[in-house]
Amino acid sequence: MINLLEDYFELQNKLNVEKFRISQIKNWAFKKKITDINLMTDLPKTLREELSIDFHVLELDSFIEGRDSTKFVFRTKDGHFVESVLINEKDHYTLCISTQIGCAVGCKFCVSTIGGLLRNLSFAEIVDQYFYISIFKNVFIRNIVFMGMGEPLANFDNLKKATLIFLKEFDLSKRHITISTSAYTNYLKRLKEDNLLNKLNLAISLNASSDETRKSLMPNVVGSLKDVFELLKTYPLEPRRRITIEYVLIKDVNSSLKDAKNLVNLLKNLKHKIKVNLIPYNESPILPFERPNESDIYKFQQELLKNDISCTIRWSKGLELAAACGHLSRIRTFDMINI
Repeated sequence: MINLLEDYFELQNKLNVEKFRISQIKNWAFKKKITDINLMTDLPKTLREELSIDFHVLELDSFIEGRDSTKFVFRTKDGHFVESVLINEKDHYTLCISTQIGCAVGCKFCVSTIGGLLRNLSFAEIVDQYFYISIFKNVFIRNIVFMGMGEPLANFDNLKKATLIFLKEFDLSKRHITISTSAYTNYLKRLKEDNLLNKLNLAISLNASSDETRKSLMPNVVGSLKDVFELLKTYPLEPRRRITIEYVLIKDVNSSLKDAKNLVNLLKNLKHKIKVNLIPYNESPILPFERPNESDIYKFQQELLKNDISCTIRWSKGLELAAACGHLSRIRTFDMINI
């Protein structure tokens, strides 16, 4: 049995059919969202009868819909759970995709790190989150953010293969794909030198304005803030593109006015290359952290704005589903919600 995703880069050898036939099959599956060989009418009937192709590597375990997002739980072939979130924006859909089962970064404020890292997802498992959901919901998903479970750059090769498929088969734009990373300096160096992935949007999960605070929140991150920003100074950016600095605001940890002033000093030499997304902490019943009150959130933002640093507040969607930033987990959706 051939699998369209798992065998994507070897289809010519494994199917042993003309190259244009493979293009026809891909067109039906990826463009038209048809995964029944019998409905692929431009293939000869004899060939349809001979072909034996699987189109998915993930099994849908469950999903739950909210006001503006849908959380999907997939089961892998080896019995683990992967979560993805489809976000309904004003004029398009965005899919938050996982790249690992669990996470090794160890962020104290994130549910995804509980239990550590089990393994990387294959490129086929990364792609199938998008492929499966686009068929299931029958929608075109314009934006992808590698911001689900895991550190995307720790799964570099599979991330790159998945990106190639997204660009080639689903007609996505590089401008609509974002890599969110905790910014290990060794990973950033590799990303900076890769002429495909460095054309995607880059979001740095910073979450602190000092190494001490950052290490307490993200204990396994490698490299100092100084090292990170030295790399960002020479990071290649196309015209009108900026690097996003993601900063989760946590009460009594990193959300004071002093923290804001420190962040201004950290960013002041990169104003032309960055924009800041402040993310009010999404509370979880199994973690001890709290969201700051709104007045402190806006004071933090104003400190950045008055120093000419582009800054927006990103109020997360999917809170009622345990689907917001920092909520995705190896534990099934309904188990998480009912804790």
